[in-house]
Amino acid sequence: MEEKEFVHNPRYKTRGIYHHFEGESYLLIDTAINNDTGEREVVYLALYDDLQLHVRSYEKFFEELDPVKYPDAKQKYRFELLDVSDFDYNVFKKQPSHKYQYVGLLFND
Repeated sequence: MEEKEFVHNPRYKTRGIYHHFEGESYLLIDTAINNDTGEREVVYLALYDDLQLHVRSYEKFFEELDPVKYPDAKQKYRFELLDVSDFDYNVFKKQPSHKYQYVGLLFND
């Protein structure tokens, strides 16, 4: 994907809550460059269980799903941006207080 496409396409908003095609929600925190490969990667937080941080290649995060491989998928892309007003923030209530810092990222762009 071209850098220009990322900057000008609203689908590739840097921060936000994204729905994975298998059902869970994730907070995309930011993108980063892998120092070893130079590849752009996405840093994101699982919004379930113990809120683990994850890293995935930018290309994989925003890829279109293969309908042959995933015939029952209900969405077109691996991750799709959600409207934050529809998200249940109670997921953070049982977490250590330092995990709350990530919620502020949604509103401080």
